Amino acid sequence: AEALQARDARAPPTMFQSVRAQVAMGYKSQGFQVTVAVAIFANFVVMAAEAEMKPKAGTREEWAFWVMEIVFTVFFAIELTVNAFSTLFWEFAMSGWNWFDTLVIGSAILTQTNTIEASGLVHLRLLPAFRV
Repeated sequence: AEALQARDARAPPTMFQSVRAQVAMGYKSQGFQVTVAVAIFANFVVMAAEAEMKPKAGTREEWAFWVMEIVFTVFFAIELTVNAFSTLFWEFAMSGWNWFDTLVIGSAILTQTNTIEASGLVHLRLLPAFRV
C-alpha cells in the first residue's frame, strides 16, 4: 500500500523532462547512431581526399572542401548538443568520449572561425574516425 502511495505521490514529468526523454530515445536509436558513424567515416574520407589533392588557394576545389568542412562541423556540433541535452549533466560530463568530442568540435569551430591558429589542431578532426 505504501508503494502505491509513493508512486501516486510522484509528480508527472515536466514538459522539459518529456522532451528530453524523447530526444534521448532518438539519439540512442540504432538509426541515429549509424548515421553518425557514416558521417564520421565520410568526414575522414573527405579529409583524406583533401590532404591527397592539396587544392590550391582560391580554386573551386578549395571552396568545395571548405564547404564540406563547415557542413561536417555543424552536423557534429548539433550531434554533440543533442547528446548533451538528452543526458543528465553528470552523465554527459563523466564520459571520456564526450570530453573528446567536445575538444574535437571545439577546436574545429575555433580554427574555422580563425579564433586560433590551426597548426596542429586540424589533425584532431581525424581522430573521431578511430572511434567508429
